[in-house]
Amino acid sequence: MDLKEKLKFYESSVKTRSPVPEPGDTEELSRLVPGSVVGNNSGAFFRVTWTMQPGDFHGSQCLSQIPGIPGSVYARIGKDPALASFDPVKALYLDTETTGLAGGTGTVPFMVGLGFYSEASFIVEQYFMRDYHEERAMLEALLDRTAGFESIVTYNGKCYDINLLSSRFVMQRLRNPLISLPHLDLLFTARRLYKRRLSDCSLANIESCVLGFHRTDDIPGAMIPGLYFDYLRSGRPGQLVRIFEHNRWDILSLAALTRHAAQVYHNPSGILTHALDWYSLGRSLESVHALDEAVTCYIKLLGSGPDAETEAETRSRLALIHKKSDKWKMAVQAWEQMIQTDRFHIKPYEELAKYYEHRIRDYDRAASWVNRALERLEIQLQLQEEPGSFSDDRQALLYRLNRLKNKQARRDQREA
Repeated sequence: MDLKEKLKFYESSVKTRSPVPEPGDTEELSRLVPGSVVGNNSGAFFRVTWTMQPGDFHGSQCLSQIPGIPGSVYARIGKDPALASFDPVKALYLDTETTGLAGGTGTVPFMVGLGFYSEASFIVEQYFMRDYHEERAMLEALLDRTAGFESIVTYNGKCYDINLLSSRFVMQRLRNPLISLPHLDLLFTARRLYKRRLSDCSLANIESCVLGFHRTDDIPGAMIPGLYFDYLRSGRPGQLVRIFEHNRWDILSLAALTRHAAQVYHNPSGILTHALDWYSLGRSLESVHALDEAVTCYIKLLGSGPDAETEAETRSRLALIHKKSDKWKMAVQAWEQMIQTDRFHIKPYEELAKYYEHRIRDYDRAASWVNRALERLEIQLQLQEEPGSFSDDRQALLYRLNRLKNKQARRDQREA
């Protein structure tokens, strides 16, 4: 078959190719959700718009009341210097619903939910492709919508939503508008603040336990791809209503959690009520070198009567901060308080021995602390079923004690 015959064959196959099927019952869908078909250069898709009026709440948060919090606080929230100029009013809140949960080239976002502020209202827009051939039009609309926004907010978007959308922009040969925007992923923020208290840091659980918002008749995320495929096969949009509602709640929770996190990092008093949350905030502030603020959190925690384990960890963190800051008197006090509350933990004994050996050069007191540590360790060795687990600690203490004895001997020789 020569080239001319191949072209004729291709032309005939194009003419006989099945036409693109019409999307499902759009008129019925428009009655179920406040949306309509919109078009652009790449085709058409379905868009839904919801408006939160001034004074409306999502859980405990009134989204129209934007706290005047500097951008540096958001840089701490996201642990990203690029967020130092973050403004919640100029941010785009994004969440997707997809044809699969594992990601990959074959997974397509059939709905993109966007939230943004407009004057005193919070708007949620949902871009929905009624069939696969509407993907390019939907993505082109997303590209146009991102213009003017300075950052993006997601929940697990760094690992999922943004990567998936980026691959789809590439597949459709469209410019990716998302990769250049500073990105606040609130999943990591929620984990830093609440994972110690809440083992489940899913957005729905954070809504319930932190934001005071409780979903009713929500659809599990694992069911969403199946319902979309059912719609593609049947054309009946009835079950899509639950997907639109699920996605809208996700977007509203992004805005509410952003507001809540900003208040926590800016002025936690009156917002945090659980001792473990104070500890988690202190650790988070430590990680961004906000040591004075971390100390304030730990002191606040100790005043709330935490459990013994949390108190011991908190005093250990305080001592470490004081040590790093060369506040040795306060560090010594913290180590001594640790011994009073947890006498069998040998770490404060070791730290006090180091302090008196290297900072004060009082070898007698240093040796005294080592001996006390060895006494505590011996008791632990007797109580433990596997005493071998303490052998390394014991060897380290004996090595330190032997070194101190040599220093004492040299000192006594000099004085003699």
